[in-house]
Amino acid sequence: MQAAREEAGWRLTAPVAALAAKDKVDALLDALSGLRAKAFVAENRNAGTLKEFGLDRPEYEVVLSLPASSQEIAFSLHKDGESSYATSSLSTKVITFEGTLLADLDRKVDEMREKKVSDFYSWEADKVALKKGGFEIAAVKQKEGQEDKWLLDPTTKEEADRTKVEDFIRKVEGLEAVAFIDNPGPLAPYGLDAGAEIRVQTKDSQNKVKETVLLIGKEDAEKKLVVVKNGALDYLFRVDSGILADFPKDKKDWKVEPPKAEEGKTDKK
Repeated sequence: MQAAREEAGWRLTAPVAALAAKDKVDALLDALSGLRAKAFVAENRNAGTLKEFGLDRPEYEVVLSLPASSQEIAFSLHKDGESSYATSSLSTKVITFEGTLLADLDRKVDEMREKKVSDFYSWEADKVALKKGGFEIAAVKQKEGQEDKWLLDPTTKEEADRTKVEDFIRKVEGLEAVAFIDNPGPLAPYGLDAGAEIRVQTKDSQNKVKETVLLIGKEDAEKKLVVVKNGALDYLFRVDSGILADFPKDKKDWKVEPPKAEEGKTDKK
């Protein structure tokens, strides 16, 4: 498994090219940086001591590249029964150690992948749009005085129900993969050529605008999963198809509901 740090975060480069889960990579790095000896079993490692503690053919080898210091650090780790042994290129010693490091290294590739379908914060959203079949709906956030309002039509100032719009955006933000589809090829077999499209525009505190585009494809009704493509990524996600029930089906679904008449009151002429 290989991962590289990019401006936006960590990305797996082998055996798949995909976004990496930052918390999982950081946990691994924290465990490596915090590696401490429970006991020193050899002060000066050599071919004999490496073989004695299984480090001539270790179960795990980790190489960290530190470009800022033009340095590379290599770790060798081996578990034998209840004991875990380690050495590194920065030390001549062989140690035993405890902790979660080997559990972090034992993760499968999919466990190291970022499961979130999209990377945005719902509170930074200022526009959302949905297309499905011939139906289209959009809402735009505008500030009126000290209050943010969502409008279905900024020209006529037709107001949208803020709770409904923001609930929908939060559900889009929270979409997570149950499984991944790598190297998917043509999108038509997944229903992505004629499915739904969701666009969420966000603006951060520096007024940097970003648009997230998601295509929602074919549902597996038996497994209750649906295929989703993030326009910025080459692979696909399978997510819980419950998101389909949250789609507005008519413009009125996002409209502000008129106030209800109080019971027992009648109009007087």
